[in-house]
Amino acid sequence: MNIDKLAMNAILGLGLIVPGVAISACVDDYPVQIIESIGGGQSASVNATLTTTFQGHFMTTDGLTNRGKNVVKICPGTEVGYLVSTTVGEPTIETILTDTGLRSGPVETQIVTPPMADCSSGTIEGYLAIGDKLSCNNVNLGGSDTDTFAVKAGG
Repeated sequence: MNIDKLAMNAILGLGLIVPGVAISACVDDYPVQIIESIGGGQSASVNATLTTTFQGHFMTTDGLTNRGKNVVKICPGTEVGYLVSTTVGEPTIETILTDTGLRSGPVETQIVTPPMADCSSGTIEGYLAIGDKLSCNNVNLGGSDTDTFAVKAGG
């Protein structure tokens, strides 16, 4: 499994349902989906430089991919997880030291991930509830893409 997809599942696999909120049969009718979006409204080459991966109980996915409208409807009482990355700029490198318990000592592993875009929420990963908006860009990395997504209640 791709390490980025594994990280995505770990980040977004928890907390999709808002605690204390009654959930209708909607979540049964609309199971959790993972959707990758490049937004819209700009040229294809510009749009492709900024990617947001969403996970949630989507009642419609048209808004994530339809000509820059970027409005998505989800089941009431649920949240949408998101992770934003960009192909513009230098990738980040994370070094992980794993203690093997052997005389040779720890093993160093490096994971290269795409650079992360600036988002209005202050984070490049997290959760959105109904009524929230997410606006991200890669301008600080030399790109020119800005994507904004709004989350609304379906029904």
